[in-house]
Amino acid sequence: MRQKHYEKFILFVWFTLVALPTIVSANEIDLRINGIGLGTSQSTVLRQLGKPLEIKKGEYDKCGGDIRKILRYSGLTIELLGDGNGRNFTVTSIEVSSSKWLVASKIRVSVSPKSVQAKFGLPYNKGKEEGLQFYSYINKGNDGFADFYFRGNKIVKISWEYNLC
Repeated sequence: MRQKHYEKFILFVWFTLVALPTIVSANEIDLRINGIGLGTSQSTVLRQLGKPLEIKKGEYDKCGGDIRKILRYSGLTIELLGDGNGRNFTVTSIEVSSSKWLVASKIRVSVSPKSVQAKFGLPYNKGKEEGLQFYSYINKGNDGFADFYFRGNKIVKISWEYNLC
């Protein structure tokens, strides 16, 4: 009888230490474009991606507590937030709407939602927003969300961001 309890206890400990963290982290992902991800500095973005088509500055972000800056490229929008003095901007959100941009793990706009699940596992959340269906995943470190929006069987937009509020 004691042997069975011991085996159950060992199984419980194994599940808690090994299996559960693997299951929980299966939905965490770290997306990047040309090495650009959340927390990347503005200087690195400009060095990696070049001059944007448009730079919009000056909006105050009440959740982040500083000035926002938006860099727009063809099919790509990157939002940055300053350090409290309107300097040292870092990436807080990225949105891709063109297949021109290869996202981490060879995912891009125009692939199927099944490809996303094959790469990242089951989504944390599924739903519908603005006429598009979406899959949500937790960003690595549980600091926000990554969303894959699709119409029919094609991804039409990918966005990921820090949760500032």
